[in-house]
Amino acid sequence: MEFYASPTDVESWEEDILGLDVLGSGKSIIVTIADDRTQCEYGIKGVFEDSESIEHAAVNLCDLNGGMYQFSD
Repeated sequence: MEFYASPTDVESWEEDILGLDVLGSGKSIIVTIADDRTQCEYGIKGVFEDSESIEHAAVNLCDLNGGMYQFSD
């Protein structure tokens, strides 16, 4: 799986947060987005092993207040 999170004011997706790591089907991971930006709204994108993808636009990370956001296929 590839995982991307980019501020909504950025034109394209930034680098794959997981990099070379692989997240298998049914597994989970904790991702901390601490990029020193003050913007709260991020687009989130997951690309699965079969090349299918899912996107969530304008997720307000500040509203999570350190909580969890579930993203699954």
